[in-house]
Amino acid sequence: GGEKGKKGGGGGSSRQSLGGSYVLEGENKILGAPRRFLVFVNPVSGKARGRQVWESVAEWFEAANIRCHVIVTKKGGEISEVVRGVDLSLYDGILAVGGDGTLNEVVTALLTHPHSIKP
Repeated sequence: GGEKGKKGGGGGSSRQSLGGSYVLEGENKILGAPRRFLVFVNPVSGKARGRQVWESVAEWFEAANIRCHVIVTKKGGEISEVVRGVDLSLYDGILAVGGDGTLNEVVTALLTHPHSIKP
């Protein structure tokens, strides 16, 4: 197994292994890839460049047909409030664009979410 890029015969799509996922050649689609993210952007982190950082990568998500619900935070504690009130099953993942404090708030909010899976 594992011959990357080998074309298959018989009119079917050939596949290449990509770290446990598969790419359908010619269609640029990863099977089983996440399609929905909740994104928290802290605009004052990193010398007030949080929004700029998100804007520099947002087009990559759009090009990959990944929908992002972006929340630009305005105050500390806001991430926790949002996570408590959201149905996490609507998202394939959560992204934190900011510094240590932003990431810490996301992780804490997830660990205290009423429906989170506890380790």
